[in-house]
Amino acid sequence: MKKEIILMALLMIGVIWATYVLSVHSEVWMSESPESASTSYREEGQIIVPKEQKRKDLLDMLAEQAKQENVEPRAYQILDEYEQYLLAKIAMAEAEDEDLKGKALVMNVILNRVKDDEFPNDIESVIFEKKQFAPIRNGRWDRVEPNDECYEVVNMIMDGWDESQGALYFESESESTWHRDNLQFLFQHGNHLFYTDKEAGIYSIQSN
Repeated sequence: MKKEIILMALLMIGVIWATYVLSVHSEVWMSESPESASTSYREEGQIIVPKEQKRKDLLDMLAEQAKQENVEPRAYQILDEYEQYLLAKIAMAEAEDEDLKGKALVMNVILNRVKDDEFPNDIESVIFEKKQFAPIRNGRWDRVEPNDECYEVVNMIMDGWDESQGALYFESESESTWHRDNLQFLFQHGNHLFYTDKEAGIYSIQSN
């Protein structure tokens, strides 16, 4: 038991260190415009290092650390300050009245879309894609700011929490039947129903 506690402590130290490195070296600040934040680069000596390369290096470091400690590597999410803010804010806008898991599932959907070829490949573009998320269309996005609980959930996500079953869509219960008619239903949590594409849903069911 003591060994497991020590290993978990070492892993948490690794996550905290990685987050600190990003906060020190990233040029992405909350005050930057969305455009400049999503395209920023960091100069290291004479080499311009893309943000995605730095992210990959940190993930490789954490994976190697887990290997050396003979534990299973965790699915860490390395997010810079701006990305953390975006996830916290979309959770506040979409799921203010949901519990921690409900907020985390909304963030999972955003990150699942980033990894899916049918959607934009960065958090900002996914959130602001036209006709996708109600708070962007109705102005709620501009009226809310994330609270401490939202940032607590961001930490859960960065630590690898994901119970989304690969969900790419969610909706509140309503009279609309578009999601039910066109997508594969996965599960309900709180007031949100979660879906994926029909082919992906069939594959998921078969693989289980």
